[in-house]
Amino acid sequence: MILRPLIVFGLIVLLSTNGMAQTLESHSKEIIRLKTLEKLDSQDSLSNFISLATHYNRTQNDSAELYLSKAKKLVFDTDNMELQFQFLREEYNFLAHKAKTKQQIEVSKQRLDLTRQFKNKTYILQSYADLITAYLQKRVMDSATIYLKQAQQIRPAVSDKKTLGDFYAMVGHYHAQKLELDLSLENSLKALNLYEEVHDRIGTIRVYNYIGAVFYHSTKYEKSIESLKKAQKLFNNNINHLSYYTNQINLSRCYVLLRDLKIATEYGKNALKSSRELDNESLTAEVYSLLSVIASLEGKAEAAIMYNMKSLKIYEQEKNHLLRSMTLQNIAISYLKNGNAPKAEKNATEALRVSQKHNVIDELPYIHKLLSEIDSAQGNYLSSLVNFKRFVVISDSLSNTIDTKNFNELQVKYTTLEKEKEIELLNSANKTQELTIKSQRYENYILWGVSIFFLMGITNVFFQYRTKKKNNLLLSEKNWEIQVKNKDLQQNRAELVNALQDKDVLIKEIHHRVKNSLQLITSLLSLQAERLNSKQIEAFVSRSQNRITSMALVHEVLYKGNKMKQINFHHYLLRLVEAAYDSFDFSNKEITYEIEAKGIFFEVETATPLGIIINELVHNAFKHAFSDKTNGKVTIRVTKNQKIYQILVKDNGVGIPKNITYPQKSYGLKLVSLLMKQLKGTMVQSQKKGTSFEIQFTPNPLILNPCNDEKENFNCRR
Repeated sequence: MILRPLIVFGLIVLLSTNGMAQTLESHSKEIIRLKTLEKLDSQDSLSNFISLATHYNRTQNDSAELYLSKAKKLVFDTDNMELQFQFLREEYNFLAHKAKTKQQIEVSKQRLDLTRQFKNKTYILQSYADLITAYLQKRVMDSATIYLKQAQQIRPAVSDKKTLGDFYAMVGHYHAQKLELDLSLENSLKALNLYEEVHDRIGTIRVYNYIGAVFYHSTKYEKSIESLKKAQKLFNNNINHLSYYTNQINLSRCYVLLRDLKIATEYGKNALKSSRELDNESLTAEVYSLLSVIASLEGKAEAAIMYNMKSLKIYEQEKNHLLRSMTLQNIAISYLKNGNAPKAEKNATEALRVSQKHNVIDELPYIHKLLSEIDSAQGNYLSSLVNFKRFVVISDSLSNTIDTKNFNELQVKYTTLEKEKEIELLNSANKTQELTIKSQRYENYILWGVSIFFLMGITNVFFQYRTKKKNNLLLSEKNWEIQVKNKDLQQNRAELVNALQDKDVLIKEIHHRVKNSLQLITSLLSLQAERLNSKQIEAFVSRSQNRITSMALVHEVLYKGNKMKQINFHHYLLRLVEAAYDSFDFSNKEITYEIEAKGIFFEVETATPLGIIINELVHNAFKHAFSDKTNGKVTIRVTKNQKIYQILVKDNGVGIPKNITYPQKSYGLKLVSLLMKQLKGTMVQSQKKGTSFEIQFTPNPLILNPCNDEKENFNCRR
């Protein structure tokens, strides 16, 4: 049992950095020169105040606030929009240094309105970049997306490399927030090239931090550290504390995942110092949460509780009820690990009260699951079962709520599209009618003209007119028949779409119920095993739970996915191996795993036995391969060569004793042998540098059409 993380990998705040590449010494000299010019006329005083605020911003000096206040009294009495823009830009920079995102948004909107008036495309793009960045800091993705689309229309008209660098860095930040890592890396590299061309050191720092975030989300932690340390080297005595804070806390997170807790603690304390210099309680609470995770991994439950108590105090002051609830849960987990079940129950109950009072419904299932574990630890098995049932029921309810919401949104979009088509058809019919009326009017004019000058042709023209009118009538009747048939086709299509949607919902519900039933079986096995004092029975129940979990995960991935017949095997393996890893205590060892199975899809009939086979092999590796080692790695790789699939499960551990060879193994490996016969495949064992099993099989031809259009947003996390 580990603490739930309250934070995600941080992304550095995007700041306007015009002129930031100057040295601290040059800024200081300019401040001295400008302060000698304060006694000037009103217009020059305003320019002087803004310049002083600019240089104080660059040196991270709070005196910038004084001169911004002086400039504010004068700036909006002038018609000079250039000075107004410079003032708003420096006010934004000051607020950004203080991480006051709400005020940043207000100032950015003022700048955007101002720049639109004097139509400077470069200034407009700068204003968009800062506004979008402020929304990204608050993780308001809808507003960020709307303004980004508008900014992209302006970008082709801007040639200033510094402004374009800021724009591409912001776009990289945006895609990183959405976990679109390829696009994030592509735009970040564009920004890096532009910053290096104009020698912008601060911009370069920002982009290296972005690239570090991209590698982090790709689980390439060593590359993430390499990029973050490049940014760290560029800091000098004139530290941008917010950028430095982000750099240090991100380095700490990387080392936590690499289990180098000593270095992680060092960087975490650097981030704590920086957050205090920023005087930002939210950032300080974020560091305390990270330090509590480190302490928990070190087995220091009391230290973890202390750090969580500090962050809890801040969240209570800020009335952040979500993080308050999660922190109370983490405190309860720490007390439970320390053997103090009553205090664990007290904090978990308080988390439940906070979540119910402030409608933090997403946390309710986690809290009931935690209370079930606490009750079980105290021997209250009936209460434990009640809380576990509440966990299952609330999880089902939340899942169904999300499904219903998504279905209603799709139905509204479909109805809107149909209405737009009807309006388009009506507009087209009106235009046709107008043209027909105009045509008839001109024909009448011609008819009367001909009747005056050519009396002999009246009869001929009349018959032509009657014939055309008859044809128009026939044409109208045909058009009406076509419209009726189109409406029938649209109605039939709508009924088919609704039927398919109902079928998908029903299939998802079936998979959901199967998964819940299997979970309930594992819970009942666990509760029964706790009442029996037999290690052999306990081991048997544990292995049985693992095997049932591997089958339940197949149904869970199916009902949460977009495809009903095929399972994304990469996503499935991530969940399966993570569950196996968490069932062992590796707190004193550096044991990692790596999964490579992107683009691989199987049907349920193939995925279920494969899941049990891989679960057995991985569980054996974690249990036996590293008994005499302090570090090691397990690799799971799935590849496809034409119609043949190959699966490699390998560890670099101590190996299997020579007197045990496949298939003469334990019950688990005999089960593997039986399942291999079911798949009509082969498995070869090797003992070179550890133990490896290589599996080859050809699945049913019906499943050889993988859906490669799904996004691979899941990542190996160990």
